[in-house]
Amino acid sequence: MPATRILPINEDVKPTGCMCPFHPAQILSYIVFALDGYAFYFVTVVAWSKTPTLVWPFAIPYTAMFIAIVVLTLVVTFSDPTDPTVYMERLMKLNGYSALIIP
Repeated sequence: MPATRILPINEDVKPTGCMCPFHPAQILSYIVFALDGYAFYFVTVVAWSKTPTLVWPFAIPYTAMFIAIVVLTLVVTFSDPTDPTVYMERLMKLNGYSALIIP
């Protein structure tokens, strides 16, 4: 059986995406999303303001999607994607136990 190397928990790894420093791609995605919202509400809606029959069928679903994306982004960004048993197994290995026994 090959030897397994247990890696210690790296303190530089962020448990969630809301901890600084933010990744450049994360910052860029927030900027692009904000510009998309700005473009819709302040360019498209204003351009169509003389025809409300065009604005409302697009604005209501877009607003619902915009809110859903913001809420889901916050939920995903604040959550820790790591399996809790990984933390428990590393702790057990560091304390000298050879296996993790889950009742």
